Amino acid sequence: TPSPWTLRSNFVWWATLTPNLGFDFAITPELSLGMNMGINPWTFSNNKIWKHLLLAPELRHWTKGTFNAPSTYWGFNAIYSHYNVGNIKMPFGLYTEVRDQRLQGDMAAIGAFYGYTWRINRLFRMEIEGGLGVGYAWYDIYNCEHCGAKIGSNKRPFLVPKLSLNMVLNPEKQIMEEE
Repeated sequence: TPSPWTLRSNFVWWATLTPNLGFDFAITPELSLGMNMGINPWTFSNNKIWKHLLLAPELRHWTKGTFNAPSTYWGFNAIYSHYNVGNIKMPFGLYTEVRDQRLQGDMAAIGAFYGYTWRINRLFRMEIEGGLGVGYAWYDIYNCEHCGAKIGSNKRPFLVPKLSLNMVLNPEKQIMEEE
């Protein structure tokens, strides 16, 4: 029987140099409530900045009962991030404004996602999930030549993709009871 709680870490966030941790608690036999947190404190050489704090609460509906694996689930999430990014070339031509400028501000979004989970052993399982959200960002723009002079401000809506590959610690109740 799965535990009423889990801890997880998203490998996709690690690939963007964002240490992260998430947790979930079962609130009914089919629903869980969770929070994902990530922080990226990096400043690189050549005045490259990639910093952010991200919080993303979520609600999941499990098709075969909370935390049971293998199973599918779907859910809704919210996202808040405070960020400071500049002099970075993003892949796929995304966010071209951070190539020659520094943006510092906040963003908020809501979205929906779908996922699949499978058990690796009694303690661990994997999750893969994808989804899409809509958000709004408000930020100040700085000249990145010296990353100091403010040259403006902006606000804009945007789409937020969600892609996760999570390693999940999900101990079975009997393991906890044996200890």
